[in-house]
Amino acid sequence: MIAYPVNDCQNLLVREMVDNAVKQELVKPLEAANIKLRYPVRLYTPNVFIRVGLAILTVVIVSAAFGLMGMLMGFDSLGKAFPFILSLLSYLGLEWLIRNKYHFKSGADDMLLYMGLSYLLLFFSITFGFESSQAQFLTGILSFLVFSVAAYRYLDRLCAVAALLGLLYSLGMLHLVIMPALRNFLPWTVALVFAAIFFLARKLRGSKHSLLHQDVLYWTEAAAALIAYAALHYFLVERLSLMLNTVNGANSLDEHAVLPLGCLYWAWAGIIPFLFLYFGIKQHDRLLIRLGILTLVVLPIAIRYYYQMFLPEVAMLVYGTLLIAITYFIIRYLRQHKTAFTYEPGGDQADLLQAENLLIAAGFAGTGQTAAPDTRFGGGQFGGGGAGGEY
Repeated sequence: MIAYPVNDCQNLLVREMVDNAVKQELVKPLEAANIKLRYPVRLYTPNVFIRVGLAILTVVIVSAAFGLMGMLMGFDSLGKAFPFILSLLSYLGLEWLIRNKYHFKSGADDMLLYMGLSYLLLFFSITFGFESSQAQFLTGILSFLVFSVAAYRYLDRLCAVAALLGLLYSLGMLHLVIMPALRNFLPWTVALVFAAIFFLARKLRGSKHSLLHQDVLYWTEAAAALIAYAALHYFLVERLSLMLNTVNGANSLDEHAVLPLGCLYWAWAGIIPFLFLYFGIKQHDRLLIRLGILTLVVLPIAIRYYYQMFLPEVAMLVYGTLLIAITYFIIRYLRQHKTAFTYEPGGDQADLLQAENLLIAAGFAGTGQTAAPDTRFGGGQFGGGGAGGEY
């Protein structure tokens, strides 16, 4: 269950879709105003400048209050439980702020959430310690669970990314320290786990039951895709192998030793960006297109690192020309074929689920044309076709 009022969040989503439709000239301003009257929102969401100011003010006030409490009660008497108490107080303050003041992404609620999670992680670290690898692994797992719950309840995308990083840390500790015999399988395990998370988030993002978590799922899908891609990238696999001294004849991080299955890793690094672009264009998914562009931009850095065939300026010119050519042919293809892509603003939110909600909102708002009193079926009136005494 999310912490924010569900009805207000749904109304806010409808309002955002209406504003987007107005920008695309799909809905008239008067119709948009009528829809918004039917969907009031109590949530307080200021602009970015006020949000930053409230976040800074929250840090100052909370830190001063917690410091004063520690001085009055005694830090030594509180002991290891002090971070947990601070985390609990931050959580209670966050819940009060949401339930009574209806803060939603105002900066104050965001900072209370992050401070509460930070204190909780500090409590985990003090309780379990970092002396043993098992404790570090357990801390990573707990971080993954805590951040996942926070991302779901408070609709926070940064918590979703932090949860994935906690899971990645746990997998690293499991393969490298706890079970070193499996350390060579770490890239494959990371790629499989985060690929599964990518497809799961993608499936949930297409469900109408997860409309309020679209932003969280979007960032989860993007982060999982990038981690899965990086896990089997040739450069990172070689760096990891050299660090672990598993490459034959490689005892230095500066050596370019022959990596087993190197062709497979290079194929992964070169093919996945084009697959992102292909399925992004085919499925009209902007996220996949952006992932493809990002990975294509990063790809020449790795190629240049291993194969210095040209001078840096010549390599930049060649690769830039290649990217321009690819872009030209993609734009030409999209113009010749009817697609869902356009240069018009506001297209990011125009998927079927949101369009369906928008139509429902417009219908309930009563923005359609109503018949005049005399334009109806019946004898003797215009609507009756002249069945009575008047036409």
